[in-house]
Amino acid sequence: MVKKGGASKGDEVPAESLAMMQAMGFPDKKCIKALKNCDMNVERATDWLFSHMDDPDSDGDSVMVNEESKNELEDYKCDRPGVYNLQSFITHLGASVHAGHYVCHIKKSEDGGPKKWVYYNDAKVAETTEPPIGKGYLYFFEKA
Repeated sequence: MVKKGGASKGDEVPAESLAMMQAMGFPDKKCIKALKNCDMNVERATDWLFSHMDDPDSDGDSVMVNEESKNELEDYKCDRPGVYNLQSFITHLGASVHAGHYVCHIKKSEDGGPKKWVYYNDAKVAETTEPPIGKGYLYFFEKA
């Protein structure tokens, strides 16, 4: 229940406080829950929201969230063994972290042929036979 104004009593939430939080882009139910948990203080409720973004909107929603989480996990379930192949990596070229340039190496094939390493450096794209795999800054794998 949203109260039009004045001090809050029980489950009533001041409409002005709710409107301020909604203006920040938070969902109604989360705003109400945050305000109730923070004595209707908008500033504290906003801080509370940022540290409880994954919480259900209301206490009764937790069962529904758990069911949704189970369904999402089923979407990503995989029975294949945990074998991964290196798909690409990013390397930093330069004297230090304060100066330099990032380049990328991607293992790809043309027209279904054998996979080869391709070097990407701004406008320069070329096949490479010995990519500097051990000097990677960030690695990307794909499940085999």
